[in-house]
Formats: sequence, structure tokens, C-alpha cells
Amino acid sequence: KQPARVAVTEKKFPRTDIIVEDELANPPAAERDRIAADNKAIIGAMNDDKGEPQFTRGFRRPAGEITSAYGEWRTFNDGHTSQHLGADFFAKEGTKVKAINAGTVMLVRDTLLAGNVVVVAHGSGIASAYFHLSSPSVAEGDVVRAGDEVGKAGHTGRTTGPHLHLAVRTPGGF
Repeated sequence: KQPARVAVTEKKFPRTDIIVEDELANPPAAERDRIAADNKAIIGAMNDDKGEPQFTRGFRRPAGEITSAYGEWRTFNDGHTSQHLGADFFAKEGTKVKAINAGTVMLVRDTLLAGNVVVVAHGSGIASAYFHLSSPSVAEGDVVRAGDEVGKAGHTGRTTGPHLHLAVRTPGGF
């Protein structure tokens, strides 16, 4: 078989300015260790499962309009700039957040910037993370099916309002 050819083109991501509480836009030095530990835990959980697929069907897109796409560059309060590494979906406070596919809950954590987080490993190196939840509905080690509730939408952490931030990792990702 001949290898497939894939055209790679440059993508310019949009930029936006966001206003949040100052301590979340520019966290004090004392909070930076917590932020680093939170990020390490999330990335570790998303990279943890390389086992067999736990899913048999396609992944489900969350309900709600996309309010912020993957890759957007954000400047917070005219200071810190970071890239948005997920997609934001409109959701009212308390809306059920459902697993995009079957898997095992690898992490449930209250973080400073991402708020309440749930990470689900789906097998084959694929994982999904749900940020800014008002409350998680699962515990680490729980096995979920596609469509099972993993939490409720909220605006915990660094947000401008309630929504679901969904990040998906595939093999070769971060």
C-alpha cells in the first residue's frame, strides 16, 4: 500500500481579549505551584490510558452551540496570553454534561483555572476532559457509557460565564 498524502496548511487562529477576575488573569506567585500541579494531573490523566478501546461506536458531540473554538489566542485583562486548547459549548448552569463515549474516569479534580475537571480515558490513547463543571457526578475509577452524566455545567475556575469546555486527546497529542 502507498502511504496517504496529507496536505498541511498554515492556520492563523483568531485572537480575543477576555476580562476575568484579576487573580485568575495573572495568578500570584503563590498559586503558580498549584496551577502547575493541576496541569500535570490533567495531562497525566489524559495520557494514562493506552489500553484497548472501551468504545464500540462513534464519539458524540456535546449539545450546545460552540462559543469558542479550538486554537483561539486569548489575552486576559491586557496581560497573560494563552491558546485555547479545547472547544467551549454553550450550556446553562446545571445542565447535564454527558460523556462523549464509553471509558473510565481517570481524574476528578478541583483546579484553579479549569475549575472542576473530569477526565475520561476511552482506550487506544484517546481521552476527553470536561472543564468548569459546577459539580462532578462521577468518581475516579468509575466506568461510564456514552451519554452518561459526568457532571453539571458551570463556571468554576477562569471563566466569563457557564459553559462546557471540552478537550480531547488523541495519540500523538500533548
